[in-house]
Amino acid sequence: MSNTETVVPKGYELKKKKPIFKKVWFWLLVIVAIAIIATVAGGGGGESASAPGTSESAPADGSTAEAPAQDDPLSDGGWTASDIQLERTQFGDSITARVTNNEDSAATGIFTLTVFGPDGARIGEVTGSANEVEPGQAATVTFIGTTENLPGDPATYTYEFQNDL
Repeated sequence: MSNTETVVPKGYELKKKKPIFKKVWFWLLVIVAIAIIATVAGGGGGESASAPGTSESAPADGSTAEAPAQDDPLSDGGWTASDIQLERTQFGDSITARVTNNEDSAATGIFTLTVFGPDGARIGEVTGSANEVEPGQAATVTFIGTTENLPGDPATYTYEFQNDL
């Protein structure tokens, strides 16, 4: 008997292992990984395209829209947030906002919206994104994050908007 031979007890047989790419669990893992990568690369549905006639657009005379004030807490990096709405559901709080591209070309953005209570204390922070928004157009963004059961009356909240890209 040579040193490379495997000894198998009498009555048993040696099974050869299948290569990893022939195993079902491997291909399921590959499919899940591809789905996750596609979701992250595609924006994950965090925004929806604006419906015709409901988005903000550049003035008809061809001039560009007026840029927001520098100290506006709802404007940052060529984007402006407006129409911020908080909805309380049985699953927690949901925040949506219209986010307008103030740049001269189509842009993609990842945003942070910080929520402050009536006393100015930070009570939550949420993140959202918008993909390829045309200049002067707006997208509705659903923000997700630490907003479950925000205290107090949403009408008393203030917000700070930040473009993270």
